[in-house]
Amino acid sequence: MDPTFHLKLLSHSDPAFRAWGARAAGNFGNVSPATRGKLTELARDPSADVQLQVAIASRKIKTLDALPVLAEVLDHCGQDKLIPPIVWNNLHPLLETDATRFVSWFVSQGRAARVAKMQKDLSPALGALSSRIVERILSAQKPNGTAVAALIEYVADRDGGRAKECLSAVSARLEGLSALATAQLRAELKPVLHDLLERESDTPLFLSAQLLAARLGLARMDPAAVRDRFTSTNEPDASRLQALDALVAFRDPVMLSLLPDVLSSASPSFIRRVFAALGRIEDPKLADVLLAEYSKLAPEHQPLAIDLMMQREPWARKLLDAVLANRMPKGVLNANHLRKILDSNDREALWAVEKVFGSVP
Repeated sequence: MDPTFHLKLLSHSDPAFRAWGARAAGNFGNVSPATRGKLTELARDPSADVQLQVAIASRKIKTLDALPVLAEVLDHCGQDKLIPPIVWNNLHPLLETDATRFVSWFVSQGRAARVAKMQKDLSPALGALSSRIVERILSAQKPNGTAVAALIEYVADRDGGRAKECLSAVSARLEGLSALATAQLRAELKPVLHDLLERESDTPLFLSAQLLAARLGLARMDPAAVRDRFTSTNEPDASRLQALDALVAFRDPVMLSLLPDVLSSASPSFIRRVFAALGRIEDPKLADVLLAEYSKLAPEHQPLAIDLMMQREPWARKLLDAVLANRMPKGVLNANHLRKILDSNDREALWAVEKVFGSVP
């Protein structure tokens, strides 16, 4: 394609033409320096279609530095649901060796905003990917604790909920890190966690920071205090749910044993919110607890327990096995539940459903 014509496409007033031009650049691979420069500018294009094509093309174009382009797209794509996964597919290989530069791009944007006395909010796309970015950086052959600490600090200054997810991602990766990588991560996170613990104490982020600091040997904390906070009927529901969120995030090994007492004594509204929080657990043993407690649950809570067990295939299989063994009534599984099992890859479960329930409408 003639470079002059290509630049006209990329500068066209119609976003469909600009998007087509960005896609063409990726298909060609080898484009002029002016075209590369224009494509970089289009990472901030107001059209989501254009940004999407820029993200797809970024790593296909020779000599184009894709990392800042992808960062720019993440920073400007707003609430778009399609762009972040596309950016992630192109970004995560770069984080193996270039995590510091990626995080530094956002930190520098935040610093520039402060100099200009402007508030730099966390972009929804970066927020949605932040915990996955932390996981990817810590999964690298050489985990980069400096980049992780800088990203968590940046996110925590803007969105406590997303920062909590990042801390949970760190906790989930700790056991897989070498002693050297853990020591580096501990040193880099120490000032960040100290700052978080100096803030307001009655927040989910504070609890998560406390638990991670304790795991890293940076602070003393008895996890039993968090468990007591969750189980205490004297605590406000909001405080108890914060404790539960922390226990779930940090995969507390004792938490499941606390559920029977909570489910038998808490208010109906609190139990509904507990079920919602439990959906973030991956432990197969949760199904065992729910099956054991099912008959003791109030009638309005029993369907919630069934729906929860249907959220993960290992839980659903245990529920199905209980029905097949007559430990649970067949009626607990409705047509939607059965169709979900039939859509799974568990052949034995498929045969069992067909044998016991016949054809599912």
